[in-house]
Amino acid sequence: MSIRPDYDHPQRPRTAQPPPLPVPDGRPVHDLVIDDLAARSKWHAVEVIYERRQFGLRKYATPLQVGNGRDPICDAVEEIADAAVYLRQAVAEDRPGAWLYTDALVLLETLCRFLPAPEATDA
Repeated sequence: MSIRPDYDHPQRPRTAQPPPLPVPDGRPVHDLVIDDLAARSKWHAVEVIYERRQFGLRKYATPLQVGNGRDPICDAVEEIADAAVYLRQAVAEDRPGAWLYTDALVLLETLCRFLPAPEATDA
């Protein structure tokens, strides 16, 4: 049984995956993103990524690493889908930055092309 209940559920989402595995001597992916942002002098974004890294360490007790047994496209689809929902809320509430909603939809549609095909149902 997985610690993620949706992973073993018979109607699990196509993006359901096992928890990440620690990779000996693997460099945390957050550090790669921090390097990319630092090279662009995006210090506020560096702080956000660092905070997310710390949150992930508390939640999973291992940093996100390359080769951790998970599909990063599936993870991205889940996260972008959540972002689209949050941004749609921003549109409904007329919040600054709500224009990003359409960009999130385009990114989500693009990423979904890389997901496994839906399974046939006996409907």
